[in-house]
Amino acid sequence: MCSNVARGLVQAIIDETTSSTRKDQTILLCSPEGEQHNLGCCVIESVLLVRGYKVLNASPSAPSDSIIRYVKNAELDAILISVTLLENMGSAERLIRSIQAASNIPILIGGQALLKVTNERKNIIISSKVRVMEKVQLDEILRVIREVIRHRKL
Repeated sequence: MCSNVARGLVQAIIDETTSSTRKDQTILLCSPEGEQHNLGCCVIESVLLVRGYKVLNASPSAPSDSIIRYVKNAELDAILISVTLLENMGSAERLIRSIQAASNIPILIGGQALLKVTNERKNIIISSKVRVMEKVQLDEILRVIREVIRHRKL
């Protein structure tokens, strides 16, 4: 119930958000199949919208094949994957591999599950050139998104 109230408040912010500065940068927010928690994606969506990004929020739990089809056909600058529950990390890793097979769009991953995952598993994710966002503040997430997009365009 608390999550639904918080999600409603975040949605109200999103609905009222307008940014005078529009960026030509599009961010896809998603979660792996099985993940039903999307409050984190909603909060990040509201912050990105305020900063002028175009945001596509495919959470919670859009089917991986739909995400891959979209990634192949859309002009995206970055993909953020949110994982709350540890049992969804396997699904997240499969989604990452599928996205990387379909495109070279930078991927960032964050969420509560990363606080519980083993260092070995975290290193596997990092070795696949995915930015792991662990224990970071919103302003740090924004800095990393800007950095990743800037690096991609070089």
